Amino acid sequence: MAANPYTWFTMETLFDTWKSLEKLIRDRDGDLQLEKKRQEENDKLRQHFAEYANAFHTWLRGIESSMMNADGNLEQQLQTIK
Repeated sequence: MAANPYTWFTMETLFDTWKSLEKLIRDRDGDLQLEKKRQEENDKLRQHFAEYANAFHTWLRGIESSMMNADGNLEQQLQTIK
């Protein structure tokens, strides 16, 4: 093949570069799929934690409310809270 006066790249170099890019794209796509799966699993954990945190918050507010509304001396208030 004759030398191209407009570029120093040969068809072989361009072909090799293209093949390398295709491999890099496949590798990157695989990495992105793994990251997507990891993020989805993390989101499930986050939602699970949020459910427990909300239930705990509700329970804690109930305790706080009962403490604020308790009458009597400290011993009676303690029995009410228990």
